[in-house]
Amino acid sequence: RRAGRPPAIVRIFLLVSIGLAAGCGAAGAKSYSHPLIEQTYRLLPDGSAEVEEIRTFRFDGAFSWAFLLRKTRGAYGSYRVEYEGVWDADTNEKLRCEMSSSGAGETVTWHYRAENTTRRFLIRYRIEGAVQRYRDVAQFYWKAIEDEHAPVDLVAITILPPEPSPDLFKVFVHSAARPGEIEFSEDLRRASVRQSGVSKDRFVELRVLLDPDIFPAARFES
Repeated sequence: RRAGRPPAIVRIFLLVSIGLAAGCGAAGAKSYSHPLIEQTYRLLPDGSAEVEEIRTFRFDGAFSWAFLLRKTRGAYGSYRVEYEGVWDADTNEKLRCEMSSSGAGETVTWHYRAENTTRRFLIRYRIEGAVQRYRDVAQFYWKAIEDEHAPVDLVAITILPPEPSPDLFKVFVHSAARPGEIEFSEDLRRASVRQSGVSKDRFVELRVLLDPDIFPAARFES
């Protein structure tokens, strides 16, 4: 829709998935799940994105480490992912972590101690080349929840463009989960996505379309 505001709330049927590979060190009859994964994508004028993720883990058993893999190749080219670190989201303690690269992408592994409890971890990272800028549209296409992960009760995503985009601001979500919800703020500075009941290894994928003029420093794609 090129003119006018999108509806305040759009209920959609989500189509196919996206993922994040968050694993935990475990042995025996242990398990974990995610009551909530919260993500904020702050899109910048140069086409990069600053990301904050708060992942809640519900642990059944004793665990001491976890990891998150972000792939660096997608349907529209390659990205560079740079992790800033991992924190305990409740105490703000920075946790010991290691970053590694592979053909699959960039991985951060962090360490903690947890047994039969719920913990929240804050992961910060930056995606270089996140936005593809074309003559008539700018696109942010990203797997918010990757292909390998534990069950997720609720995914809550916030998308923040560099500035309002009243002429073009559309969000599409692809997921093999139950219908979700998309909401735009009245000033068109923010879009929010809520997706519940994401089964194990079912991805959740975002496609955001915006006015290319709000990304003046992003690389132009022909």
